[in-house]
Amino acid sequence: MLVFAAPCFGASQGPNSPGTAADDAVVGTESWANPNNSKVSDGIYATTVLNNYRANTRDKYVQIVKSDGSIGSANKAASDYWVYRTDTYASYGGPADLWGESWDADKINDADFGVVISAYSIKEDYAENITHYLRATNFGFSIPAGATINGIFAEVEKQRGGGGSSETIYIDHVRMTVYYTEATPPVTRLRNSTWRNATIR
Repeated sequence: MLVFAAPCFGASQGPNSPGTAADDAVVGTESWANPNNSKVSDGIYATTVLNNYRANTRDKYVQIVKSDGSIGSANKAASDYWVYRTDTYASYGGPADLWGESWDADKINDADFGVVISAYSIKEDYAENITHYLRATNFGFSIPAGATINGIFAEVEKQRGGGGSSETIYIDHVRMTVYYTEATPPVTRLRNSTWRNATIR
């Protein structure tokens, strides 16, 4: 019996949008109004107000949400300021980034899998003004059983505004893409081990 391994090809699903979005007060002090508005890119926003005088909103936390609902330890927050009054997708992770976790298809497909985002500004007294998490989950992935998860890519469409002694910040859309290699069983080929006698004339 000869066994030949069939080729495995990389695949991806997404970008998928969340089925659930919520304000989560695990961190920060400023709540997100209308978090469900982050499920679709349509110019209707989840918002919060940061009381500051420096117009300096940046990411505080961008972390994965695991299938048990807990938050992963890796923080992908970027150090640059949010773009002023222009919707811009910021990118986190990538095709070969597992966010410091071990994954299988069931964990990715779970309704609790997702991502959280929190932002902050520095007030005049130099204290950090931090938002709650915006928790986006239930992305509807259907990764095939046995697949190897290669990477997770999250994108957040966001902007910051102005306004006197405070700044309203906006999230329009959260989306995720998962990269994986599907498990393929080996192809089995049988070689006839019985040789017939031939009569040579």
